[in-house]
Amino acid sequence: MPNALDRFCRDCGHALAGLRSPICPECGRGFDPDDPRTTVDSPKPWRRTIAALVRPLVVFNMLVATAVVIANGIGLDPLLGFLIAVGLSPALLLPLAAVPFPSLPLKRRWRVLAVLTPLAVVTTVLTDWPVRVLFEMHRSAFVAEAARIRAVPTPASLGQGVGDRRSGPIRVGTFSVLRVRETPDGNLGFQLSGDTGGGVYVVEAVPGSRFIWWNTNWETDLGGGWWMVYED
Repeated sequence: MPNALDRFCRDCGHALAGLRSPICPECGRGFDPDDPRTTVDSPKPWRRTIAALVRPLVVFNMLVATAVVIANGIGLDPLLGFLIAVGLSPALLLPLAAVPFPSLPLKRRWRVLAVLTPLAVVTTVLTDWPVRVLFEMHRSAFVAEAARIRAVPTPASLGQGVGDRRSGPIRVGTFSVLRVRETPDGNLGFQLSGDTGGGVYVVEAVPGSRFIWWNTNWETDLGGGWWMVYED
């Protein structure tokens, strides 16, 4: 294409010399070799530099989002996900800021991932959807385990104090439960993370109980008398 020998792609700045078709091999943008308005006379390397920075950031953010979703799904400390989201907000937002600019040489998949990765982190931190989904998948296992534990009376179940009903770890579906505790009202708490001073619990509350759990920072209603709580 003789007329395009000294021209460059409008999007990515790739040299268009020697091409066999009017499509940029770098970013896929089409051009007309006879219409100078569809190309540029300088490579504009800053666009390629920005795109080169965005792509590894997107990959990094994908790893972060995956880690946050997994940590939430297995019931780790929710504060950890919040701190990660806040601490890495620049890395999460920079690729997102590049999405609206079509002149940057970024393929569609990079733009889509630049949107989805921060969305996954933010929605996980705000709604705890991974652990909700996994609990629904194993609700029947928790119900069955609670019934087995309640079948054996203890001082706690008789209103005489708080006690450990089972020490762990035990498996309930894919969840690893550290211990099972009971309130004086008979609420059962399956501890997923933390220690004796607090952590994340899945709690089965009995009707009419005075409170769901002790000293909770937040309580999420899972339906059917079940709650996800964080004991501080």
